[in-house]
Amino acid sequence: MIALATAILRSFVRDRVTFVLALLSPAVFFSLFALFYRHLDSPQGVHFDVVIVARDDGDAKKFVDAFTHSPDARLTFTHVHDAGQLASESPRRFDAQISLGDDFSRDNPTIEIVSLSPFPGMNNALRALVQSAAAQAFAVENPTVTIVDRTTSGALLRSATASIPVLFILFAISSLVGRGLADEESGLADRFCSLGLSRPRQAIARIYALSAIAFVQMVITFLVAGLFFGIVARAPISLVIVALTGSIAISGFMVTLAGLCRSHARFAIVAPVATLVLGAIGGGIVPLQLLPLSVTWISDWVFTGWTAMACASAMNGVLPSKQLILLIGFDCAMLIAASILAQRTRTT
Repeated sequence: MIALATAILRSFVRDRVTFVLALLSPAVFFSLFALFYRHLDSPQGVHFDVVIVARDDGDAKKFVDAFTHSPDARLTFTHVHDAGQLASESPRRFDAQISLGDDFSRDNPTIEIVSLSPFPGMNNALRALVQSAAAQAFAVENPTVTIVDRTTSGALLRSATASIPVLFILFAISSLVGRGLADEESGLADRFCSLGLSRPRQAIARIYALSAIAFVQMVITFLVAGLFFGIVARAPISLVIVALTGSIAISGFMVTLAGLCRSHARFAIVAPVATLVLGAIGGGIVPLQLLPLSVTWISDWVFTGWTAMACASAMNGVLPSKQLILLIGFDCAMLIAASILAQRTRTT
């Protein structure tokens, strides 16, 4: 019995990838969530990005200057002159939008507010800031400001609808890929090769099949969101395209990861870690709006972040051209990488 236990421990230590991941995974996940909780517990709390759409002259400029000089360190302001400049921005780039019409003046202070933050108190905070800025800009103690609130409910639900499916698709696809590795080790891949289907072609076929499964998972989630929660995509065609490219990206990554691991035992250790990390970065565990900037910055460089942000953009009626181009490029890279790695796969 001691000899068997010793042999198992030696085998575990010899597999360096499994050994390192098994020891470091708890620390990695603790660090990820510690960043989030420390972000919430900090004196600044959750950080908010507010964009102001207004002219850069006259009374509008006075108001913008007063508004952007808020002493609250939790707020970051961006001033643009045209709402069209926002079309290419990420849906999580701004937590709120303040718009001043072309006829805005001291005598006609009409301001439009759109809050994208999941926090219910954001609108009241913006209203207070608007009143304070108007009082400072126009030297009036109690200014009469007309505030048009165009905020619609469901910001957090829309974010969850776009990001949570990515996490669970990662789990499902990794499980199916792991089963495929086990089948390969039992000789199934060699039998396909004997029938004329090369390993690279098997890898590509597996990606296509898994992508179809992932796409159906996304579609079902979107249908449930629409039927039971009223979350309807404003750009459904864009959403379908994004869901398809995102499904291929997730499936291609998992098949490529399996090719790198080269064994079912190693993949069984690596895949859950990769799934949780990538899912968290994509907002599947904690919404992207609530994550610290150090984490959301990473999501701009990872395919799960691209998928979640692109889905959110499509649901908000914006064509996510940047994320879509990145996903298509990533899809092609994964197809090529999976094909190359399949040629060197050996059962162990």
